[in-house]
Amino acid sequence: MNVHIPDCYSVDDLLVFGDISHGVICQGIDVSIPDQSNVEAEVLNALESDLRTFLANLQEGERLQVQFYKDSDYHRQLERFQKVTEKGLMCRFSRRHRMERCQRYAGRMGEGRLIQSNLRFYISSRIHAPKFRGGLSRRAHYERTVSAYKQSFDQRIQVGDQLLKSYGGGMKALDSAGHVRELLRYFGPAASKLFLAEELLRDPHANLMELVRVGSASPLDGPDRGFFLDGHYFGLLALSTMPKQTFMGMMQIVTGLAVPNFRVVVNCYPLAVDREILKTEEEQEKLERSSENKKGRQAKLRVQAGMEKNALRVRRLMSNQVLPFRAQFIVLAHDETKEGLRSKIAALKGAVGKLGGIRYYEPSWDISTMNYYNAAIPGWSFDGYDDFTHKLDDVNLVNLMPIGGTPKGDLEAAEALYDGEAGNLIGIRTFSGEKGSEMPLHSIIVGAKGSGKSLLVNDILVQTEPSYDYTVIVDNGLSYGVYTQCVEEGSAPIIIRSNGNYTFNPFDTRGLPLNNESLGNTTALLSLLIGGADSPEKRRYRGALMASQVREIYADYYRRYRREQEARLPQIAREALCVERWHKERSSQGDGFVDSFVEFREFQKNNSEEAREWLTSYSDSEVGAFIQNPENDALLGNMVFAHFRPEEFPTLYDVQDEIQAQGRKRPATPESEEYAILGKLLEIWLRDGPYGPIVDGITNIDLKKKIVHFELGKIKESERELLAVAGFLIMNDVRNYIMTMPRSARKRLILEELSAIMDMDNGPKIARDYWERARKYNCWVLGILQNFARLYEQNPGVTGAILSNSDQVILLKSNNKKDLELVSQSYPIPEITKDAVMRFPIPGGNGRDVFSGFGLIQIHDGRPKVTLGRNYAHDEMLYVSSSTGSVFEERSKQLKNEPDIVEAIIENAKRMFGNNGEK
Repeated sequence: MNVHIPDCYSVDDLLVFGDISHGVICQGIDVSIPDQSNVEAEVLNALESDLRTFLANLQEGERLQVQFYKDSDYHRQLERFQKVTEKGLMCRFSRRHRMERCQRYAGRMGEGRLIQSNLRFYISSRIHAPKFRGGLSRRAHYERTVSAYKQSFDQRIQVGDQLLKSYGGGMKALDSAGHVRELLRYFGPAASKLFLAEELLRDPHANLMELVRVGSASPLDGPDRGFFLDGHYFGLLALSTMPKQTFMGMMQIVTGLAVPNFRVVVNCYPLAVDREILKTEEEQEKLERSSENKKGRQAKLRVQAGMEKNALRVRRLMSNQVLPFRAQFIVLAHDETKEGLRSKIAALKGAVGKLGGIRYYEPSWDISTMNYYNAAIPGWSFDGYDDFTHKLDDVNLVNLMPIGGTPKGDLEAAEALYDGEAGNLIGIRTFSGEKGSEMPLHSIIVGAKGSGKSLLVNDILVQTEPSYDYTVIVDNGLSYGVYTQCVEEGSAPIIIRSNGNYTFNPFDTRGLPLNNESLGNTTALLSLLIGGADSPEKRRYRGALMASQVREIYADYYRRYRREQEARLPQIAREALCVERWHKERSSQGDGFVDSFVEFREFQKNNSEEAREWLTSYSDSEVGAFIQNPENDALLGNMVFAHFRPEEFPTLYDVQDEIQAQGRKRPATPESEEYAILGKLLEIWLRDGPYGPIVDGITNIDLKKKIVHFELGKIKESERELLAVAGFLIMNDVRNYIMTMPRSARKRLILEELSAIMDMDNGPKIARDYWERARKYNCWVLGILQNFARLYEQNPGVTGAILSNSDQVILLKSNNKKDLELVSQSYPIPEITKDAVMRFPIPGGNGRDVFSGFGLIQIHDGRPKVTLGRNYAHDEMLYVSSSTGSVFEERSKQLKNEPDIVEAIIENAKRMFGNNGEK
């Protein structure tokens, strides 16, 4: 019996057990694999096939160790989140809410109630180094040997990484610190929380076993089996038999246990196929001899069955359908108390007992226990203690491997943190990629009434606030009004209603040059104002007439500007020349003049000296010739409007007056009569009309604040025309303003009740445009839906385009499976996930156990990656987000005229909900 622990050293990010000339060399691998509880059977089958491919890449003499363990170590992720919370730019309420999340999860982690799965592979081989014969130095000789093994291991890691990428997983080699970290977790569960692996590695020549072992194991007294080490009680089991049948996913019974601090270890190695064939043939010959009977009686049925089984096995081995392996399975657990250990071992025994008849062995002799413990050391798979090592084929081995993963969403780069379904922690992010090459992840949230949509969106807005420079909300019911007031002093919802005080001047270009797109949008708005026509031909005719007048009035204003502001023309002309040059030399393919204008403006802000060189590179004579050349008149005319102040733009009154003037021309013509009708139809939209100044006058809506919140819920049901116009104006103005902002600035647009936007004239075009083009301007778009079927019925083509341009879908409680089926047409959702979404509880009331469930669906290489989460809301967030009538009305009265909105939220939340504490 061997209780000896081999020496271990870190060499070039590899582990070397024993002597470097003839010991064992090993590479640890961090394996990330998605949770298998929310995938279809065909995905599991594909995963089984890919893992068998990985096993087939093991070379003769190599061994694979699989280490699956559960712990509560979220230190790195929580520390990252806390640093952003402490240093990031955000409002006081957001910082307070994020800090509450940090404290909540840190407390649960300390109590062992925040669990995650970890999966590590270790490929190891005995070192077969050629004998040192001089020439190179002895050091260089063995460095070449280690380098050859490292290259071989890296090739297998690349193969495994490619195989798992399509499932949203991957493989990554552990470095020296990673290896030490794993060993420290194994030998010192308490010490691993006190010491950093990097600190232990200060001496590169140190024996790692001396560094990570914090004491000697002491056997347990009395009826308990196991030992005591580093303040924890340890127990273990060895699987003594194998099941008769296996299937992929069966180990979820074990890996899915919501129990921290247990580990499943598999030590396996391939057998030579030709030797297995010879052994099977020898066994077959024995059976054939036993079947021979001088008296002519037939062989027993079990002998015949054995012969058929052997014949089938030989055929499968010869055709490489299966590969033979030997494997040892060890299950370990530890806890700070004996009672805790007994509970965990009992849970593990129960789970193992459900694995198709597998039996376990629990060693009672302390030496036997330590032998199994040493045989499960991370990376050490050449231990001489091979009791209960089983022969099985690769397909059965893969099915019995503890291949499990905790669904984490985007935890490593999380902008928002939530509880997972399995007592774990998950993350949501709204941008992907590394800093400098980020890309917004457009999203859709779908949920039934009362499913917690407003609560979740408010929570996402608050948690992700430090990641954003600019926020626009288009609301329908003041769901985000309180949050808006918290973000920035003086911020409040812009409530759009008939005869209100706000004006969007549709002719204001918001600091951009005039361009064909803005002209088209202005004409489209005028068409919306006058309503429909008897026929498509007449609608197009009216559109052409209005487009003509819009162009003419812009031309009039340009000519007036040339006369009155002649001194400003040279500077505008210089800028126009520079933008033209920029467009030719630096703009991306497909970018238009406006894109180049925005990029050059940003260039001027960030590189003022170089931009000045660009501007002064044109002589006064060149600039004068540019201004006087009639061919440049259109370009100069467009550029001029980028320098207009809001009060300098034409208004609807000016356009309507010009159209009416065309209608008064005599003698009357069909064209003038049509102009007269258009003028009359536009008249009701003038500032003294029934809708007030919403489209007539100087723009007085400030889009430059950190958050801009539009509220459309005050528009009456009978004012559908006003709702359509307001939606058009908001979306158009916001897009124009976002285009003028620096590309590097992060922006976000939240569309509450996306179906209402889609219901507007030109709404589908606007929505599709945002989903397809907003990425270009570094803008994240989130659409919120209550009834997906309604959106799909409105415009299935645009709905498909929106979904295909969405990077993630968040599903809340649904009462209508048809919604989920329709989403699945463009965004594949596993059936098991649909059933889970249908079973989510409707959140009601408040308290520790009240939550709204959600499913985060992301697509990786055509396969859905599903993460189920729970939003346990703090009382203050419930107070801010609640849209129920009684809470809404009482909250409005409580917060009115409050000098400190955050303090008012804290006090009133305590008063309204009571001090229930946090989850």
